[in-house]
Amino acid sequence: MNKYFLFLILAAISFVGVSQPKDFKLLTGTARTEIEKKIVDNAKKITSLQCKFEQEKTSVLLTEKAISKGVLTYKSPASLRWEYTEPSKYVMIFTDGNAYLKDENGTVVNTNKMLKQLGNFIVSAINGKSLTDNGNFQIEYYENERNKQIIWVKLVPIPKRLKEMYSAIQIKISTTDYLAFEIVMEEKSGDSMKIILLDKKINDDIPNSLFSTN
Repeated sequence: MNKYFLFLILAAISFVGVSQPKDFKLLTGTARTEIEKKIVDNAKKITSLQCKFEQEKTSVLLTEKAISKGVLTYKSPASLRWEYTEPSKYVMIFTDGNAYLKDENGTVVNTNKMLKQLGNFIVSAINGKSLTDNGNFQIEYYENERNKQIIWVKLVPIPKRLKEMYSAIQIKISTTDYLAFEIVMEEKSGDSMKIILLDKKINDDIPNSLFSTN
């Protein structure tokens, strides 16, 4: 399970691979710099974020797609709750630089380095750092020439350990809030995962109790 979470929120994505998607134009120079600045500037305004998500896992070995649903909750500067509600219930909590996996009874069942790295990565995706300052990926930005409200970001892994797992990770960002609304991860095995973020609520009051590990 854990490897499928490794790049889950890139907060900030539907074609994967090295080719340029149809109707999208590669942004370079000043155009790219301006987009990066807008992503970071808008991320700085976010004190909290809550949204529903739908996760669709496609496997070359299975005919049916695996569908999961849940709720993501983030509170600045670095608290995150990733909760699955369907078909199974469990929660990942990232707070104070630590990571915890809790079962449906609220019992902590796992705390390890991989979960901690995941939490740091997801938080950096929400604050924009993973899309603008990340040595683990070659990052490209594309603008939809028909719909200017969509920015498509492609991240191609650089380190060997990541390249062995993923061909590419893609994020679709809305220019209305400069947050991701769709994420697609393509694995070397041919499997893929798509995550759609829905009903985003920004800067609502989020109780600290949601990030409790007790």
